[in-house]
Amino acid sequence: MDRISARRDRKRSDHQLPEPIGLAASFNAPLVKEVAGAIGTEVRALHTLGRQTGELGRIGTGLDTWSPNINIFRDPRWGRGQETYGEDPFLTARIGVAFVEGMQGPNPDLPNVIATPKHFAVHSGPETTRHKANVFVSQHDLEDTYLPAFRAALVEARAQSVMCAYNRVDGQPACASDELLKDHLRGAWKFDGYVVSDCDAVQDISDNHRYAPDIAAGVAAAVRAGVDNECHTATLGPTPPPLWQRYREALDRHLITEADIDRALIRLFAARYRTGDLAGVRQDGPVPASAIGTAEHQALALKAAEESLVLLKNDGILPLKPGARIAVIGPLGDATRVLRGNYSSPASAPRSLSSTACAGHCPTRRSSTPRRESR
Repeated sequence: MDRISARRDRKRSDHQLPEPIGLAASFNAPLVKEVAGAIGTEVRALHTLGRQTGELGRIGTGLDTWSPNINIFRDPRWGRGQETYGEDPFLTARIGVAFVEGMQGPNPDLPNVIATPKHFAVHSGPETTRHKANVFVSQHDLEDTYLPAFRAALVEARAQSVMCAYNRVDGQPACASDELLKDHLRGAWKFDGYVVSDCDAVQDISDNHRYAPDIAAGVAAAVRAGVDNECHTATLGPTPPPLWQRYREALDRHLITEADIDRALIRLFAARYRTGDLAGVRQDGPVPASAIGTAEHQALALKAAEESLVLLKNDGILPLKPGARIAVIGPLGDATRVLRGNYSSPASAPRSLSSTACAGHCPTRRSSTPRRESR
């Protein structure tokens, strides 16, 4: 176990917040804002811990978060609907705004943690074709369904980052889209933050969408459209390849200019100064590691869990006798790993609702072993 994982485990949070689909089911935007504020506090505390352990730069130590997922979820076959706020553009927008405001804090010019609404845009599965799908959408559906939540999160809540999606939209990859990144984002919405790609989405421009003839032309298309930061899964390995060479080639071939590179660097380093990752702008001190897993945050997690529950009234549709007890059985009946959901912390202790309700009077059962998250 590496040092930051060991330190984080000793300070492990015994609370797990509901997934976004559960938070949306609360229909309580102020609660979601409070939840996001607590998450932001713990993210800044993990940043402090990363500095203390010399592990700054690892996933989980930065002052940005790739949330919220404000894609519209209308097809359960997508498989990632639990990451979203559901099917309604209005509710998604209101909950998205609350999350961004809570995460970034009261001053978006000096955000506590940068929020990154994703995946921009028209990205709602299926997973199996996301790296090559070409989604055709009418202008009415684009404006009425897929863009309202992004517009609210970026214009109203002033999220300082946005993630472009894997898929194409009307022929152009989302991470090289003139309509999305230039016309809407930078043009109509006057967005002045930075754009980060979904992981390997820039490589998809040439390799899977065949929109560019080679990888240098692909990265150039992304940079010219306004992508400032590329997520590439090769950087997660122990010996990442020299990915910068693709940009060097694009520059040498005059596919991009030094002004294009300067623009991206200014946006990225300005964000680091505003969060306090680089010294010189913020005057507040670091959030101590003791802010992780506090009693207040545990109480908030319980409140959020209680408000996320949706009880359906049985008016005779289900053939159940009044007062009947229902058993949850099957391979996932007591799978605490499933309760924790995806993109959650293995350091959080998963608990089933049944074990919590037993209050020490239920038979002891061994929890499933938390596994490393997959991307």
